[in-house]
Amino acid sequence: MHLDQLKTLQKRAHHLLTNYLSSEMPSKVFLFEGESGIGKKTMARSFAKAILSKTSQSNAEKKLTSGNHPDLHEYFPESKGGFHLVASMRAFIKEITLPPLESIRKVFIIYDIEKALDVSMQALLKSLEEPTTDTIIILIANRLDSIPSTILSRCVKVPFHPISPASIFETLKGNATHSDEKLEKISKVCFGSLTRAKRLLETKEVFLHEKIEHFFKDFPRKNFSALLENAMLFEKLCFVKESVFSEDEFFELVYLLFRDLSLGSICDVDVSFPWTDKPLQVAPSVELESLEKLIILSKAKLKSFIKPKAVILEFFLTIQDLLTQHQIAKL
Repeated sequence: MHLDQLKTLQKRAHHLLTNYLSSEMPSKVFLFEGESGIGKKTMARSFAKAILSKTSQSNAEKKLTSGNHPDLHEYFPESKGGFHLVASMRAFIKEITLPPLESIRKVFIIYDIEKALDVSMQALLKSLEEPTTDTIIILIANRLDSIPSTILSRCVKVPFHPISPASIFETLKGNATHSDEKLEKISKVCFGSLTRAKRLLETKEVFLHEKIEHFFKDFPRKNFSALLENAMLFEKLCFVKESVFSEDEFFELVYLLFRDLSLGSICDVDVSFPWTDKPLQVAPSVELESLEKLIILSKAKLKSFIKPKAVILEFFLTIQDLLTQHQIAKL
């Protein structure tokens, strides 16, 4: 995809990158930051293509389109745990010192940089401190909390934001044969992610918010077997590599559900998610401060490589305890 085709989806990022292309293109380390599925990978490849097309031989376009340009280097997490291999980072450190082969620039893209191990981060830092004058590095991150500040301080940050429902709707409409009603609904529930919107067009799964709302109906009375069954369901939907949704979206929707129920209880009104006109029909609410702490703890356990199914099950059991405590406190 050409860089200009992405202008309507990520205007700020497009402006920053096109300004750079119109300059002398000095050596830079860019950090594309933002949620998954909002165009960082597509923009990075289009940006790299624009740089190398501008500074390469006449046949560069064909090589870039086929992914065979010798001056474009891409690194993905490849280990079983979803992390960057140390060997890959060592290859990067070696290749960054070599001269370009067909262009006057060489471009390196490291995807999901937050999934590099500490030893790789330290090795990467040395390369970022003094990049060669013919080198442009693009780091792509879904989250910044695990990236050392020493690396962040050496990058030009290019922020990516969730895409508006209107932009997603127009993009889907131009490439799909589905009804406007379905496209509009998907545009609202995909969390600003065009990638997720396209996956939702292909999946038969009920939307995540509907799954969560249905699950929390009569939640206090659900037994262990029902909780385990749903823990496995949400693990598949949100916590594995092929998931349509993410763990952050799961926790956010659960929090929003109970937050809105709390507000509705205080104001004595029905509440609903923004994408549906139906009032929420779910269990009583919990103390939001306790729920926030529980979500933070659950995310920490996931980072510690505890199996998602076990974390989700414990999350559900703890919410049941919180609901019981909340009900007792009101008596």
